[in-house]
Amino acid sequence: MDIKKLRRDDYVVLDCKALAAEGMGLCHLPEGLGRAPTTGFVWGVLEGETFIARIAKTHSGVFFGVLATRAELPEEILALNEEPVFVDEEFALLKKSPRRVVSDCSNFVYCGGCKLRHISYQDSLDVKRGWMQNHLRREKISFENIEIVPSPVTEGYRNHVQIHINKHRARGFYAPFSYTTVPFPEEGCRLYPQKEADAKFPEELSLERVVRIRHDAWSQNFQFTAFNSPADKSARFAYHIEYPTGTVTTIEQSNTAFFQVNNHALPLWLKQIEQYFAVSLPQKKGRVLELFSGSGFITRHLSYSYALDVVGIDTLKKSEATSASYHNDQYGDAPSGKYFGDNYIQADLTNLSVLKDKDRLRIREFQPDILLLNPPRSGFAPSQSDILFEELIPSFTGNIVYSSCNGATLARDLPAFLKRGYSIAEMKILDFFPFTAHFEILVFLTR
Repeated sequence: MDIKKLRRDDYVVLDCKALAAEGMGLCHLPEGLGRAPTTGFVWGVLEGETFIARIAKTHSGVFFGVLATRAELPEEILALNEEPVFVDEEFALLKKSPRRVVSDCSNFVYCGGCKLRHISYQDSLDVKRGWMQNHLRREKISFENIEIVPSPVTEGYRNHVQIHINKHRARGFYAPFSYTTVPFPEEGCRLYPQKEADAKFPEELSLERVVRIRHDAWSQNFQFTAFNSPADKSARFAYHIEYPTGTVTTIEQSNTAFFQVNNHALPLWLKQIEQYFAVSLPQKKGRVLELFSGSGFITRHLSYSYALDVVGIDTLKKSEATSASYHNDQYGDAPSGKYFGDNYIQADLTNLSVLKDKDRLRIREFQPDILLLNPPRSGFAPSQSDILFEELIPSFTGNIVYSSCNGATLARDLPAFLKRGYSIAEMKILDFFPFTAHFEILVFLTR
């Protein structure tokens, strides 16, 4: 096949070298087949497989593609490949991995919702552990004993989705690398309770382009709003978390505010963090510096069991950070709520050098017993870690809890802590996002 330059909708035969950390297969164009880009990533394939891919786009010297189906292949492609012998009834696979399973979703590779529905759930957990280990090795960090905690629920777990509606009023998610809406499969979406949501979907929103759906598994409440509409921005929604054990905490917050998508896994995450607090604060009380605090989700929950003084720091305006309410059915309002509000600091955690003098002083005088970080995917840059330890908390020697949703930036950030005498006491992966390429990581650092 003579290709001078890869273009969208070209078909090429490729080998998958590895299942990369974003859930796509790393591939290279065979020598002599064409010019740059020669390296790319393909959705729906596994390490060791040979297949025909449809190119979806090229960007920044890399190509992106999707595993082709046999039905979509043009006759000329089949002729050029000398009547290839396919080893799968649906997909254009010439060599198949023994790990591959038949996906339980008929939209797999057509829809951009999931990337790991072609392997078993246990295999997906092993893959995620391997990705995290690779991230650590890349940063020359030696730690192999990574425990993985499965999600208690692997289907219908998402409590928040943004669905798209096409001109035919069909609802679904975008196709991979596309803004084309792929209607949900007949059997229903596996990521969120789509059938139940459809039964309650408001007719007046059927002509919208994007609709936000929030769902609370405990109460079975749904909320539907046109994305970024005035109603969306003014609405509030209540989630229920079964924590502390044997109780239920209600969190009511702005409809547009961030909330972890898997309510079923959240109690496991909070219990694990509580264990780290038990080691760090044996008297069950202490001062917590909470970076990327949001509304104080972690410390407000833990304050039902611990007497905590909290300084929270985040980019949110104080009115946004303190507007969420936390109320437990047995213990009432979260004890740290008022203290968190009084001591909240709005700051750019990507540029602590511009922190106001009065806020610098508050942090220095606070003298935390434990440091808690829960950054977004971009992580907490090592340059900011230097400012934190050298200028804001220079005498700090307490333990550190770092929760991350991005293994690559976590591994990048860890050396900044290790060089200060810390070591990794424990690392756990919590599978907040089953059958996707995402996961949450908890790291407990001690001196």
